[in-house]
Amino acid sequence: MLNVEKFKARLIRSNHPDWLHVGVDSKDESQLFIIVNGGMANINCAPIELYAEEIKNCALEMIAQEQLYLKVNEKPLHIGLGRSIYCYAFKEDEYLPQSETNDRYFYFSSLFIRWQRTHELSDKQAHERLGLTAKEFHLFREDELEINQALINKLTEITGVSERFWQNRWKQKTIRNKYK
Repeated sequence: MLNVEKFKARLIRSNHPDWLHVGVDSKDESQLFIIVNGGMANINCAPIELYAEEIKNCALEMIAQEQLYLKVNEKPLHIGLGRSIYCYAFKEDEYLPQSETNDRYFYFSSLFIRWQRTHELSDKQAHERLGLTAKEFHLFREDELEINQALINKLTEITGVSERFWQNRWKQKTIRNKYK
């Protein structure tokens, strides 16, 4: 269940596999939406009223305080049934420590997590397929697990994405960690 703490944590991590955005109907400014990662090239979008009232209140407060804002020339995102929304951006530079704003990157696990959602696998099913424990899978999602060739081989086998792709991501992660 999404609570305010998790809502805010997911808002500020736009490159994380569990990202979350707030959107507003392009024709009805009073209608807000929650948009989340729905898998490979998919999003899930639902009216904010489907979430706890505290989530809507938090989003409205963040909009009023301009922590969430619409970018100039923001293009609408079509969500089906003839509806479109604009997604709010999070004013991250003012609210995140400087070290976090400089470390914006795509998580090593993000492609796998999108694949997992597209194929509707639970975290338990996903970590079993990868041969990881639940704790190791959590570390993998958070980009804190030490990557090795055996994991690269499993990712290639399971997702069908080339070994070269995963090795390139591994190399990028290694270089990124070297300069942290």
